[in-house]
Amino acid sequence: LSPKELEEADSHIREANLKIGKNEPTKKGEEYIRNLQRRNWYQVKWADSVYAVGEFESPQKRTNIQGEEFIVKPKTLVKGGTGLTVQMAIDNGKPVYFFNQSQKQWYTWNQSLNKGDGMFTEIKEPPRPTNRFAGVGTRKLNKFGKKAIKDLFEKNWAPSTTATDKVAKTAKETT
Repeated sequence: LSPKELEEADSHIREANLKIGKNEPTKKGEEYIRNLQRRNWYQVKWADSVYAVGEFESPQKRTNIQGEEFIVKPKTLVKGGTGLTVQMAIDNGKPVYFFNQSQKQWYTWNQSLNKGDGMFTEIKEPPRPTNRFAGVGTRKLNKFGKKAIKDLFEKNWAPSTTATDKVAKTAKETT
């Protein structure tokens, strides 16, 4: 990425980290994490919607590097790098759909709740993903998270038949 593209990503990372009460990875040795976050910004930037799988942050109190306190309320933040990516999507007005794999439940972000600060609300299932959606999630995907992803794709896209599948099927039928 060019210096201009890196700064664009860094400004969104900075804003999202402030909103979720976390510190930016700026120390020596944190460049790998920062580059993952930069990659995530560009996934969000070019997406029309974001679908995420992970878990909610537990309610807690945090203090950032400037000494400011931040209170995490229930159903307002997603854990880890997935949470930062979700926050960048929220900050940029993208529709966000989140599967909490520990609760086996889909949610959508609703900015008008929680006195305008927003929070996630339960939904039966997410809508069909847009043509340019970002799919993000935890590295600790469990069987419920995997099933949610599989179900999302199977419900919204029919499996395609490859030329090899057609040839194999024809060969099987003629024998």
